Amino acid sequence: MLRVLIVEDDCRVARVNKGFVEQVGGFSVAGIASTAAEALRLLESNRPDLVILDLYLPDASGLDLLKQMRSGGNPPDVIVVTAAKESAALQKALRAGAIDYILKPYRLERFAGALRRYQEYRNQIPDGPEVEQEEVDRLLARHPVPPATPGIPPKGIDPLTLERVVQALQTLSSPQTAEEFGSQTGLSRTTARRYLEYLVETGRARVQANYGHVGRPERRYGRL
Repeated sequence: MLRVLIVEDDCRVARVNKGFVEQVGGFSVAGIASTAAEALRLLESNRPDLVILDLYLPDASGLDLLKQMRSGGNPPDVIVVTAAKESAALQKALRAGAIDYILKPYRLERFAGALRRYQEYRNQIPDGPEVEQEEVDRLLARHPVPPATPGIPPKGIDPLTLERVVQALQTLSSPQTAEEFGSQTGLSRTTARRYLEYLVETGRARVQANYGHVGRPERRYGRL
C-alpha cells in the first residue's frame, strides 16, 4: 500500500483530494497538512511514499517546501496540485523533482491517472542490486519498447529461452514472483523478470501487484 500525504490549506479541497486518493486502489492517506510546518512534521513521523502538494500555503512557498522535502535522505515523490498556471512555476516544480503537475480545477480522471502512472512507475523500479538498460528505459519511458515484429522477438529476448519461459509459465498453478519463477527455471531474477515483462507486454502473461507487505508492491506473474 502506497502512503500519501496531502498538503493543502483549503480544507474542502483537502477532503476532495482525500476522497480521490481513496478511490484508487493501492493507496492510503497517511495524513493531511494545511501548512508547510505541519507537512514537515508529518513527513518525518509518517514517512509517506507520495506527497500531493499545493504551491500556495499560508506559511511558506510550496516550491520552497518541495525543495526542502526533496533534499532529505529519503525523499518522497511529489505531485503538485495547484492553481499556479505560470510557466515559471511549472518549470521550477519539475526542476525541484515534482513528477506531475495538475492544475485546479481538475477532474477525478486526471487525478486518478496521475496516481496510476505513479503506481506503475513504483512497480517497475528494479529491486535487484543492478539494473539493465531495458529496465531503465521502461522506467523512464524515454525509449518505449517498440512493438515486436510477429514471430521475431526484440533484442535481448532469445527465442529458445522465450519458449522455455512460455512452457514453464503454462505449468504454474498460481502466480509467482520473478525470483520464484527464476529459481524454478534456472534463470536469474533479472532475466526471468525481463522475459515475463515481455510476455505481459505482448499479451501472453498476466501480472498482479500484491500490497500485503510493507514497502513496494510485489509483482507476481501468471498464465492467462
